[in-house]
Amino acid sequence: MGRAREQVIPEALRLAEEGEFLKAFRLALEAEHVVWDDPLLKELWSRISVEPLMNVEPTEADFYVMDHRDPESEWLHLGRAGGEILRVPRGYHRFKIEKAGFESIEIADFGWPGEWNITLDEAGTLPARMARLPGGEGDVWVSLPLNADLGSVDTGEFLMDRFEVANSEYKDFVDAGGYASPEFWKHDVVKDGRILSWEEAMTELVDETGSSGPASWAFGTFPDGTGDHPVSGVSWYEAAAYCDFRGKSLPTVYHWDRAAGVWGSEFLIPLSNIEGSGLAPVGSFRASLNLYGIYDMAGNVREWCFNGVGDHRFVLGGAWNDPAYLFGEADERLPIDRAPGNGFRCMRQVSPGENADELWQALERLPPPDWGAVQPFSDEVFQTRLDFAAYDRVPLEADVEFEDDSSPHWRVEKVSFTEAYASGRLSAYVFLPKNASPPFQTVLFFPGAGASYVSSSKNGQHLVHMDKCDFFTKAGRAIIYPMFTGTYEAGGGAQEEPKPPEGWDARNLREVARSIDYLESRDDIDSDRIAFCGYSWGAYRGVDIAAREPRIKASILIAGGLGVGDYDTYQYALRVTTPVLMVNGRHDMGFPYETSQLPLFNALATPLEHKRHAVLDSYHGLEDCHKDVIRESLAWLDTYLGPVDRAAP
Repeated sequence: MGRAREQVIPEALRLAEEGEFLKAFRLALEAEHVVWDDPLLKELWSRISVEPLMNVEPTEADFYVMDHRDPESEWLHLGRAGGEILRVPRGYHRFKIEKAGFESIEIADFGWPGEWNITLDEAGTLPARMARLPGGEGDVWVSLPLNADLGSVDTGEFLMDRFEVANSEYKDFVDAGGYASPEFWKHDVVKDGRILSWEEAMTELVDETGSSGPASWAFGTFPDGTGDHPVSGVSWYEAAAYCDFRGKSLPTVYHWDRAAGVWGSEFLIPLSNIEGSGLAPVGSFRASLNLYGIYDMAGNVREWCFNGVGDHRFVLGGAWNDPAYLFGEADERLPIDRAPGNGFRCMRQVSPGENADELWQALERLPPPDWGAVQPFSDEVFQTRLDFAAYDRVPLEADVEFEDDSSPHWRVEKVSFTEAYASGRLSAYVFLPKNASPPFQTVLFFPGAGASYVSSSKNGQHLVHMDKCDFFTKAGRAIIYPMFTGTYEAGGGAQEEPKPPEGWDARNLREVARSIDYLESRDDIDSDRIAFCGYSWGAYRGVDIAAREPRIKASILIAGGLGVGDYDTYQYALRVTTPVLMVNGRHDMGFPYETSQLPLFNALATPLEHKRHAVLDSYHGLEDCHKDVIRESLAWLDTYLGPVDRAAP
């Protein structure tokens, strides 16, 4: 009894403070056997658990829970329910519901109060490798490139493949003569705006040896050892034909959104194959399981959806080599596109919802903003913006918290210093090159939105998009990577960071300015030669930073552009006069070339000879053109900061 009160319960309370509710739950169960009526234990239960009503058909089903981050850990039996209240741990966990004679369900979800309504299918009645999703209305979470709110959508009840279609499954279609059977190809194949004949289309849809099959195959089959990998390199037409072959269909964007659980991005993305190193067998990222028992909705391959906008079709979820935020952002491509990351999964409608036909229609894009009609900030308004982000230069009180010299390319330091107004500490990572001598030119890096999904930088091991900027240090320049508000330990992941009273843009601008204050305090940094590099979200934020931070001598904006109706950023662009390099993909649908990239480039007040728009034949992430990004970026800094002598010190 003494151990329960003096050790077990205090340890459980400590774990609860760290958000480890399941570990605390296990300890509370241990203590309950000894001190079930202890007031401190009752307080503990209220902090770490909830008691929902479990409506289960059939009744007397067993409930289990485990750590969603560790699918190999042991299940904890919570009890048997079917219309009863059951105690479950708070937080996001993996749950299993099972009963003899019925299909078991495994899902990942929050432990939340209220009613859980669960129906188990009799064993053998559910199509293999498919999950059932109930009908009912829900909001669309995927950010679609439309100037309209789609509101709440009723998908009706439907089945969704639990896994992406694998190479071995697609081989059945090829071997059955799928590419020689017109009945499966219900849609005209279009290339370069022209409808192809059946014979022409089949000559386009071939593998690298000219045999019928995905672009990633050879001799009509997949590479050895990849039968359980998702099929990739397929066009929308091939995906739709395969689904028809199986008696299924591609999901609409609404069905895909419902099944994906994008609202759980902060839990799914870190445990999924996105921003990874290559394709993985379907379902091998077991911690990517979501609310409906479906795997790999984030990453591995991006997945074709039935509908799209204009002459494009949506392909959602991001691939292994895409930035993490594409899980929640719509990508759209020409249906003939056979990029290596293009794959799919199938669905089957069980019972339609209201206005079911509308779900299968193409979406309409409203006219883009008339950027030319936007008036620039007046001098008075611009000065007010500058004053709003101003701060007192309090003492830095800088400290080095961590050092690592193990890389052959750089020495990394995690530093911290006093924030503006002395309200706290700002952390940053500084990468110092080993192939050049100080004082170093320095690049201040602002990452993409994926940094907001990560709650810890892990001493630099989890820095998002470091691969987008590490070439600067390999080429002899230093990098400073601040922990901006809303990222990593400063509010990233599932942490709740209240909106600063002065707004995000002013807070981030002060964090940039304070980081430069820190650089100016170091003897090994050339504070007269500081550049800015932003990727995606960072590039978007880089416009107003370039307009308001005079100590930045040159800017590189990679995969950025104007957001829909973002007149503030456009007005800041009209105030930018320093050298700016924009690097974009011509087929980027997040920041479209005509309506986002070009208006931004043209708005920049920088003289034409000191700004450049490098447009590459790629999409948003620019992964397949990374060498071109490096070449453009280094040449830009060589021009405006001066070349670096990369002789070893």
